[in-house]
Amino acid sequence: MAFDVSLPSGNLGEEESALAQCFMAIAGFVRKMSGTSEVDTESMNRAVAKMVEEALKYIALNAMTNNTDSYIGGNKQNYSSYEANDVFSVLPWDYNMAFGGLGSSNLLIDEPTQGTLAERPLVAKLLAVDEYKEMYHTIIQNALEGYLSSATFKQRVEEVSAMISSYV
Repeated sequence: MAFDVSLPSGNLGEEESALAQCFMAIAGFVRKMSGTSEVDTESMNRAVAKMVEEALKYIALNAMTNNTDSYIGGNKQNYSSYEANDVFSVLPWDYNMAFGGLGSSNLLIDEPTQGTLAERPLVAKLLAVDEYKEMYHTIIQNALEGYLSSATFKQRVEEVSAMISSYV
C-alpha cells in the first residue's frame, strides 16, 4: 500500500494530502456503515488496496482494448460505481466499441485518456502514485502475456465462435 492511513506524515506533500483526503472520506464511510467511531486501520488499508487494484484493472482493460467508449474516452461514459462490503468499485458496461470501435485514439499507456489526465481524476490520481503506476504496468503485462496474448485470445475466439456460430 502506498499510503498507510494509520501513519500519515506530519508534513504532507500535495500527493500525500490528496491521498489522505481520500482515505479520510473512506474512513468516514466505514465508520458510518459500521455504526462505530472506531476505525480498524488494517481493514481500512485492505479496503483501499482492493479499491485501488480494481480501479487500476478497469483503467488497464480500457487502455489495452482501446475502449474509448468509457470513462477514459472523450464522452466519459459507460461506467458507474457501486459499493459492496464497504468497498467501492467501478461498474463498467457497454464494451461493444472496445478494440477501437470508435476509431483510432492513440492512447498512451501512462496517459490512457482522450483529453487531459486532469479531466479524468480517477486516472490522474492513481497513476500519480509510483506504486500504483507500477501495479498498473504489472496488470497490463500480465494481461498481455495471459488472456490477451495472441494464442490465448485466438483460442477463446474459436471457442466462442463454436458456441454461437449456429445462432448468428
